[in-house]
Amino acid sequence: MTPFLRQVAAHYSDKQHLEDYCFVFPNRRSGQFFEKELVSQLTAPRIMPAVLTISDWIEQMSDLSAASTIDMVFLLYQAYCDAFGPAASEFDKFIYWVHIIITDFNDVDMAMADVNSLYTNLRDLRQIATDYIDPELKVEIGRIFNIQFTESDSFWNHPPAAVADDPTSPSAQYHTLWDKLSEIYDRFHALLQARGLATPGRLYRDLARRLPSMTANELGYERIVLVGFAALSVSEDKIFKSLREMNVADYWWDDASPAFDLEANAGGQLVRVFSKRYPAPAALDTIATAPPRIHAMAAPTDVGEAKWAFHLVEQMGLTDEQRRDDIRPLELPHVNLSNAINTAIVLPDENLFVPLLSSVPPGVGQMNVTLGYPMRHAGIVSLMHLVARAHRQATHSNTTNQWMFYREDVLDILSHPIIKSTFINDVLAISQAMEQSRDFNVSENTFIGTALKPLFTTVRILESKAEVLAYIDRLMEFVGELDRRVRSHDGTDNGLLPLQSAFNVHYADALRNLRQAIDESNHLPTEGTSVFYLIDRLTASLSVPFTGEPLEGLQLMGMLETRSLDFDNLIVLSMNERVFPSRRPMSSFIPDYLRAAHLMPTNAWHEAVMTFHFYRLLGRASDVMLIYNSSSQGTSSGEPSRFIAQLEMTYGLPVRHTTVDTSVSPAPELHIEVRKRPEMIEHYTLPGGTPPLSASAIKKYLKCPLMFYLRHVQHLRDDNDTGDFMDARTFGTVVHNTLQELYYPHVNNCLRTGSYTVTREMIDDFESRCLAATVVREVNRTYLFRSDDQLNQPLHGDALILLDTIKTYVQNVLTYDRQLIKEHGPIEVLECEVPHLLALDLNGLKVNFTFVIDRLDRVGGCVRLIDYKTGNDETKFTSADELMSTTSHKKHALMQLLLYCNALHQMRPEFDTVQPMIYKLRKMDESGMLIGPQRGEKHQYTFTPGDPVNGEFTDALHHVLAEMLDCETPFRQATSTNACKYCHFTEFCRRN
Repeated sequence: MTPFLRQVAAHYSDKQHLEDYCFVFPNRRSGQFFEKELVSQLTAPRIMPAVLTISDWIEQMSDLSAASTIDMVFLLYQAYCDAFGPAASEFDKFIYWVHIIITDFNDVDMAMADVNSLYTNLRDLRQIATDYIDPELKVEIGRIFNIQFTESDSFWNHPPAAVADDPTSPSAQYHTLWDKLSEIYDRFHALLQARGLATPGRLYRDLARRLPSMTANELGYERIVLVGFAALSVSEDKIFKSLREMNVADYWWDDASPAFDLEANAGGQLVRVFSKRYPAPAALDTIATAPPRIHAMAAPTDVGEAKWAFHLVEQMGLTDEQRRDDIRPLELPHVNLSNAINTAIVLPDENLFVPLLSSVPPGVGQMNVTLGYPMRHAGIVSLMHLVARAHRQATHSNTTNQWMFYREDVLDILSHPIIKSTFINDVLAISQAMEQSRDFNVSENTFIGTALKPLFTTVRILESKAEVLAYIDRLMEFVGELDRRVRSHDGTDNGLLPLQSAFNVHYADALRNLRQAIDESNHLPTEGTSVFYLIDRLTASLSVPFTGEPLEGLQLMGMLETRSLDFDNLIVLSMNERVFPSRRPMSSFIPDYLRAAHLMPTNAWHEAVMTFHFYRLLGRASDVMLIYNSSSQGTSSGEPSRFIAQLEMTYGLPVRHTTVDTSVSPAPELHIEVRKRPEMIEHYTLPGGTPPLSASAIKKYLKCPLMFYLRHVQHLRDDNDTGDFMDARTFGTVVHNTLQELYYPHVNNCLRTGSYTVTREMIDDFESRCLAATVVREVNRTYLFRSDDQLNQPLHGDALILLDTIKTYVQNVLTYDRQLIKEHGPIEVLECEVPHLLALDLNGLKVNFTFVIDRLDRVGGCVRLIDYKTGNDETKFTSADELMSTTSHKKHALMQLLLYCNALHQMRPEFDTVQPMIYKLRKMDESGMLIGPQRGEKHQYTFTPGDPVNGEFTDALHHVLAEMLDCETPFRQATSTNACKYCHFTEFCRRN
């Protein structure tokens, strides 16, 4: 079948003086395809005609320019303030309604409606709904006229000065914004015209008024050819009529689809009203009666739709033999993916744009994207939304004369994907500063010297235009730096900007336009926090127009971009009821019955237009795949579009239904091996080599050699992220330090040496007089990083909440030791928290080793090596093999104890009989290191160098360390995923 634009081009290919023609299209893409068709059919050199969109042509015919969205917002607010004077509401409330008002004004102009009559009707309607009506009468009026009465928003009530003192008077209730909309409309357009601007609708209205009095010579072209339009607005209809009366216009309507012959097709009937009114100069070729092959495909999710769409494209590029078994029965067409210009993916719901781009498989060649993508879905807008919230909640500190940002707001910004991926060094620096300060409010000084400083320098005086403009300048500075970094990481060499960069460019343009509008405005919208709300709301309301080279490659477009275009192969997504056609009501203050009375677009009109575009698109296609979301979760109803049912029931077309499996398979695990080099490990065995091994490092190697490599060879941090609450490691440190103040206190701020005896009286005295104060000091020192002169400051927030918990853990130890002293006498503490370094000899293998014993003491003649544990570590074992397990890590704390016993004995041979013990601070009755059979009574294990358990242990440890130090054995991932549960490096290897 011959495409529509090819037929139009053939009609003009032999015309002379094409340069005197102007071809007008509803959108830019159809004009570009037309130019291609025309060039291909010219038999001799010609000067090309003008090819314009109708908006461009109408603007060309006017002395005014189309105003930007931001210009319209500010001038509408100025018109509103001029109309109401001191009674006008602040910008915060106005901006919530501004886009609806502008859209309504534009529709009024496109329909050439009588403004005074329309808004008088609207005012009367709203007055019926005001609160002065008796409640019973309201119910009756609502039933008869189908009106829903709601509480009036204070924004809409604007009493004049005469009644402002008595807002309850009938005059005040009658006098609302509805009375002034007509006046605001006039003032708004006057302000625009004074700047040489106009709304798009006003440009149409003005041309429709002027054309009847113009002559053909004033048009600038001998012939105006209007191609591919659907239903016309009143102003467009009048423009078409004036051109017909001048006898200078041709009209081409793509309504040849057999679907439009049926009266039930509202879209076809709507367009044929105009095609009969303005007939084409020639008939279009009859569309063949053979229908396209139509598939209706149910995917389980929206993302599944996107993935399946490109899976179909990928399969189309294969031969029948290469295709998957479940695809062959679908009899998909064969497509040359290097330039699939005859294939289009259509997006009625632009929200699937990013998932679709994320699903592009390798092998797809040139791809052209043309659609309007809402800016609100861009990452830069979600980031700036967080920034705006942070500034709205910021407070000024009179003490430091600094602005303070709420900690959670800062963390949300630092964890945003754009910030984490682009400003990682700055994030680490700021996070470290926040971790050290532990304050709930973060000073703006924290960001000095980082690229994020522009984001955290707020507006100090909201009433100052200069301050507001400077704030916007800082945001533009940040967006510019972000875009520079994004471009520098773009590995492409085809000159196309990455998606993120495109968003950045449009966002920067929006900020630039906003800055200019504020600079020129007579009404600075800075009451309260308006400037942050304004930026956040205005930028999110914009649309990013993605356009590319339409004449090559697979076509990806929105539904309106398909106008006048024909494709052999179509993949249409979002074929769900209420999505396509959309059943969302129009955002308008003018109800449908008033719109219909004034010939303005209604919900039914929009639905009919979408119906026309859908059936027109299918008219010349050969293969059509309609994909819908079958899930009823979230916002999806799971119901296929009525269009699918109409194809079967109304038009009798065979539709093949398929349920597709788009289950997401996790990315395959990476099998990572890191080959050892001598310099990675030789410092563990060279005399005096640093850093030495530790029990913590050995435990990491047992869990996962790759984890050991990342932490102890590459020195990557694996501690917890900065949070609002104390982490387990810091909690344990506070408990340890508090206990040391009793059992082995410092001497003149220096580490004690020698033994220290602790009695029951000392424990009682410490608990009653010193415990609470000691915990406070340790929390201030260890968790809040306060200086020595601030250690006695009272605790606040989560630190205060944890105070009692820490005291309870310490008191559990004190209670246990009291009973111990009662039975065996005073405790002789030999050392606490003393660092040791030695060349540990394990059956002839010597390694540099460091260790710190929490507490070494002697009770009743028995030497004990104690490790404090605030967690839920195991204290029981049956054999040495359990302590060295690489798949179960619950008993690695016991391994550490036995390792310390061997190191201590090597340093001080007199300690040849030692009881290793875990003090389980949660449940002190489970303390110890208990050995025994799998089932049966266990007893406290006592270390001696030659006991069988220790012999098995040292043999197993020797084997592990020999493997660690063997350059022929690479660092590998753990075989068990148990080690991955709390590992901070899982992103490197894609483990759960």
